[in-house]
Amino acid sequence: MDSFFYVVLFLIGISLGSFLNVITRRYHPEENSNIYTYIQGRSHCEGCGRTLVWYELIPVVSFLLQRGKCRTCQNKLSLQYPLAELLGGVMSVAIGYFFSVYALAWGVDVSVVWGAILIWICVWFLSGAVLLIDLRWKVIPNSINAFLFILGVIWTGYIHFFDVFPLSSGDSFVGKYAGMFPVIEGAIFNHGVAALGAALFFLIVVLVTRGRGMGVGDVKLAGALGMLFGWPDVGLIILFSFIIGMIGVLPLLFFKKKGLSDAIPFGPSLILAAGVIFFFGTVFLEQYFDILYTLLGV
Repeated sequence: MDSFFYVVLFLIGISLGSFLNVITRRYHPEENSNIYTYIQGRSHCEGCGRTLVWYELIPVVSFLLQRGKCRTCQNKLSLQYPLAELLGGVMSVAIGYFFSVYALAWGVDVSVVWGAILIWICVWFLSGAVLLIDLRWKVIPNSINAFLFILGVIWTGYIHFFDVFPLSSGDSFVGKYAGMFPVIEGAIFNHGVAALGAALFFLIVVLVTRGRGMGVGDVKLAGALGMLFGWPDVGLIILFSFIIGMIGVLPLLFFKKKGLSDAIPFGPSLILAAGVIFFFGTVFLEQYFDILYTLLGV
């Protein structure tokens, strides 16, 4: 892929990052649980309420030119704006590079790669919204979970009908290590079973803990991730999410920032675990087994 390809992806990414800011900063679950209402209306300054003009909405550039302040009231703008935009740009480029490597290895046509890239850019954009909203409000909007599930259905159909991404083992993001797990043949059946299984597992956790461990939003998110990733990837995502969650909560408990009865959002752990599997699944497991074999002297 040439440099223009990555420039376009970066521009798409920072634009979606800007859109992500709009959703996450406007969202308030007590006012309306439907996220669609938060993408309506013109952007305005949170300090003076002035409607922003187009040149104040250019991702990253406007923040720098205005030195992080409103032109009218000098209200300081949140660093979330440029950071989310830059992260969106970097993420889009990373996704493009990820799929272009596989396209080069398997001789896949560039036009087909673009389809996969756009699907997963949308996935990670929405995943970022889940992470930020759940951290702030301890809730995952149904509309985002629904969008992620729909994208999972689209991706499943994509790999089924085009059959162009044989990532070493079916459509698994852990490559050859997928062979270590029971095989579920066929993309549609595989992803459907993974979605149902992941959702049922979290539903059982919710019922057993009576909602203290996690909520129904996590059940729906797990189902959406199952449809997106399929088996065995979603199983590893669930495993890693509990490890990440434990690593995150132990310091809070140790320093008494949180108690055992306090609600702690689990959605971010699922999203981070999914990111590990998507970008580093094969490398991560390869390093794990290298270390294990070294310790065992194999």
